[in-house]
Amino acid sequence: MFCSEAMKEYNKNHEFDYEQFFDFISNEGIYDSSYEKLAKPFLYMFSDYHRLVSNMKTIYTQMIEHELRKGRKTEKFEREIASDKFSRYENLVKYLDKLSIDYVVDIFSLNHDLLIENLPRTNWLQHEGISDGCHSYRSPYYGELECNGNKYDCRLEEYKAFYNTAIRLYKLDGSLDYLMFKRCGSNGCFRNDKMIKVPYGISVDKTKKQNKKRLDYIMDWIEYNYDFHQES
Repeated sequence: MFCSEAMKEYNKNHEFDYEQFFDFISNEGIYDSSYEKLAKPFLYMFSDYHRLVSNMKTIYTQMIEHELRKGRKTEKFEREIASDKFSRYENLVKYLDKLSIDYVVDIFSLNHDLLIENLPRTNWLQHEGISDGCHSYRSPYYGELECNGNKYDCRLEEYKAFYNTAIRLYKLDGSLDYLMFKRCGSNGCFRNDKMIKVPYGISVDKTKKQNKKRLDYIMDWIEYNYDFHQES
């Protein structure tokens, strides 16, 4: 509720942009007295205003993720090849396909959607696919897929800087299927371990990693949302 009220307050003096608002709540702007005043009815659940703001970023990220995924507009469904939804990109894909014959094509993207990843599933990319540096070969990371009441452990892709095609995708600001797996250090603090890909249908909060020291898994208990907005 505080997140919603803060968005309304911010919108009074700014043209709302979800990335700019994320930067706003990650810096000193959110500590303006007008926002602290708005927070008073919600502080009963938190020890102080700083704790409320820290939790707010997780909630806000979940809200934006829901909007970006609504209708799965940038994901292709099974057997959906070269549909009208992707027809506007036909010339672009064919151009990339032609370039890939003689050149390495590096694509740097700040978008979080899965449009580019799905372009190889059209009929227009004939020569090679698109690599994004991730691969599942010998990956120690797993996620849980629930289907028809049954649960399955599925091996997940991890970022290995593995680019084996001429067209290469670099997503500089995260993505809707990126997740930073975190491990607990010797001091009890969580630290970034590896960027992994968690596809649609896999539980984002049940990822785990093979334990090298014993026959067991290391769980990542603190993930709530995909890492589609990395803080700079």
